[in-house]
Amino acid sequence: MSLDALRVEINASAHRLFKAIGITDQSLDKQRSRRTEILDRHDPATQARRNFNAWRQTHEGKNFKQELYVQQDGCCCAPDCTEKGKGCAIENLQFDHIQPLSRFPKLALEKTNLQLLCSACNLSKGDRI
Repeated sequence: MSLDALRVEINASAHRLFKAIGITDQSLDKQRSRRTEILDRHDPATQARRNFNAWRQTHEGKNFKQELYVQQDGCCCAPDCTEKGKGCAIENLQFDHIQPLSRFPKLALEKTNLQLLCSACNLSKGDRI
């Protein structure tokens, strides 16, 4: 076999190998995606987050945010908030689950478990109580 013929054969083999690797990667990506979908479907916290996110976009959710805003005098509820007492626009306040949704998914839509925090305080609180 000549050197040129050997190069052609090596290039063809490399092309087939890269194509096979690409197909394998696509298959693995699909399997990972499917696994995530299955886990999410059966994870209570994920379901609770999905339900809460849908609720807060409803008329009831928006009205409740307005009610909390009035109750809290337009202020963040975090005791150590740097904006405490200054008042915030309602758009700058976020729902926070007092008992974290990740640990208490059954309380996701319990109104007594909700408060409004500014985005900085909500981010810093994370899933702490």
